[in-house]
Amino acid sequence: MPSPRDLGAPANVRMHGAAGGAPRGNRNALKHGAMTGDALAFRREITASRGSHTTQWPRSNRDDKGSWTLRMKYDRNAVKSWAGDSQWRALQADLARFRMSGYSGWGSEGFWALALFRLQKVVNNCRPKWFWMPAIVLLAVIKKLLVLAISVDLHPSAEIGPGLLIPHGAQILVVEGTRIGADCALNHGCTIGAGTKVGGANIGDHVFIGCQSCILGPVAIGDGALISPCSLVIEDVPAGVTAIGVPARNLPLVRRAF
Repeated sequence: MPSPRDLGAPANVRMHGAAGGAPRGNRNALKHGAMTGDALAFRREITASRGSHTTQWPRSNRDDKGSWTLRMKYDRNAVKSWAGDSQWRALQADLARFRMSGYSGWGSEGFWALALFRLQKVVNNCRPKWFWMPAIVLLAVIKKLLVLAISVDLHPSAEIGPGLLIPHGAQILVVEGTRIGADCALNHGCTIGAGTKVGGANIGDHVFIGCQSCILGPVAIGDGALISPCSLVIEDVPAGVTAIGVPARNLPLVRRAF
């Protein structure tokens, strides 16, 4: 971190305990945290500049109990560009989305499945493959046990963007080849599976998928679409519309679901 002098601090600014160069009469005051008017103004300026960054990016903060926790202000419009291709950042965005929606995150079954999915993505891409094979097999066994326990099956070869919310972990299936964008919501009883044609669904950003709905085959769902509960989607859904019914019909979007 650059020193106050490098940042253009006034000449009389000294950090706590750095009394070198200060007048002898002020050294005791500096040791106890007393600061001159210029120093106090400069410190407020630095604090304000730090605050402008922590409102968007995650950082580790120490809470009142002395434990370190990861805090992040979730921005649904910027989370995709911030996370990029990093599964670690995507997991941070998932956790922030859960907490913003009123869930504990680590106490949610859906987040367990997401954490294991992202860990599998990282390990499966590690090279050399033979060296990581024990870890790959171990994670596959853990995933099978987790699927038996909570019934959330996210195929490790699927592509899931950051900020996915799975409010209730029960009877959820995402098959191989599926692509889900950023800031989506996947409710219980959903199946994103294979249809009569080869390939997986391509789902855009900010899509809400209601409970007990099925998306089958290589269909494309545009950004901001809403898949109503108990709907069967077998054809493309344009951006910003509501798909409802069996089979689903495209209707104007009445209001955002989240």
